Amino acid sequence: DFNNQIETGSPLIFGGSHIPPPEHGDVFKQMNQLGVTMMRQDLAIPYSLPRDITIEDYKTNKNNVQDPKNWDWKTINAVKNNIHASKTNGMPVMAIFAYAPRWLTSDGTPNGVPKDWAVYQDIVSKLYTIYRADLDYAEIGNEPDHPSFLNVKNSTSTKEEAYEAFYKSTYDALKKVDTAANDNKKLKIGVGVESNPRVSRILESLLKKQSVVKAYPPDFISFHTYDIDYSMSLELYK
Repeated sequence: DFNNQIETGSPLIFGGSHIPPPEHGDVFKQMNQLGVTMMRQDLAIPYSLPRDITIEDYKTNKNNVQDPKNWDWKTINAVKNNIHASKTNGMPVMAIFAYAPRWLTSDGTPNGVPKDWAVYQDIVSKLYTIYRADLDYAEIGNEPDHPSFLNVKNSTSTKEEAYEAFYKSTYDALKKVDTAANDNKKLKIGVGVESNPRVSRILESLLKKQSVVKAYPPDFISFHTYDIDYSMSLELYK
């Protein structure tokens, strides 16, 4: 009976996953008019920095590589313009903080485990600063249970350990920027984002650690399900 409302749902349920390419810029207003109420976007972290460097180059700041001015602004501007278009057309943005530059990871791919978490945190902090004005939500990781999105090859970590390190490192980086800005903006941070909500071993492993949850409390839990072709985020009300 569509005349009988039985529940109040989240206004964010009708979202888009991955923003349209820049050449389709006129679609943002149309999407909002059609009822799309949020947008989820990968920040392209692996492709936002120079690709022909080493960890040591970054740590020693060779050629001033730590300065975002020397990063790949073609990629950064594409992301920046799209998330700004979403936000200005009435669609809050959920950013995906996932992956890392090839030169930073254990297996030499964007899906590997960072070999230096301090370098990873520095990169995340600087990219978040660039995009911060237009971001509302942050998902840490993307389907870490899936072999295509988190590869622990050549690392000493299990999947659960690697995701926990990603979560804590990213959380710290984002909170550091918010604290330094001191403008009362609070990015809502989500955890989980697994591809199979019926199993969720990685999420379960993290949430069972009360010390982690207490120190890094998530604002919401995300999960993806392909059985009925939608994704969902659940907000944790404190």
